[in-house]
Amino acid sequence: MCEIQGIRIPSSQVKILYVPLHRKNFPDSQHRYDATALPLQNHTLFMEQAQEVQSALTNATSEELATKYGIKGLPLLSTLSSLSFPISFPYDFMHLIWANFIPNLIFLWTGNFKDLDHDDEGYVLAPKV
Repeated sequence: MCEIQGIRIPSSQVKILYVPLHRKNFPDSQHRYDATALPLQNHTLFMEQAQEVQSALTNATSEELATKYGIKGLPLLSTLSSLSFPISFPYDFMHLIWANFIPNLIFLWTGNFKDLDHDDEGYVLAPKV
C-alpha cells in the first residue's frame, strides 16, 4: 500500500530492492520520506494505474506497467462499489512473513545472512541450538 519506490544499492549486482527513508547516499534518488506520513496507495490511484496497465497499446508496455505498479489490470471485483482497493484486502501474509521474514531471520541467527560479518555477534546461535 506504500508508494515508496524501491532502489538498488549503487554499483551492485544484487537485484534486491531496498526502501530506505533517507536516501542521501543514493545519487539517483531525490526523495526523503517521513515515516509518520508515508505516501500511501488509495483507491483512485489504484484504479488509474490498473486502467493504464489494461489499456496499454502493447503487451510489452502492459507487462512493464504491471511490474512498475504491481497491478496486472482492472480487477473484476472493482465493479462492486462496496470495495476499496487496496484496503479491502489483507496483506499477503504467506509471502511477507513465511516466505521472506522467517527464512531471513533464520539465516541471520545462524550467521548466514548475506555477506555480513557475523563473528562475535550476540544474535548468532550456536550450531547445536
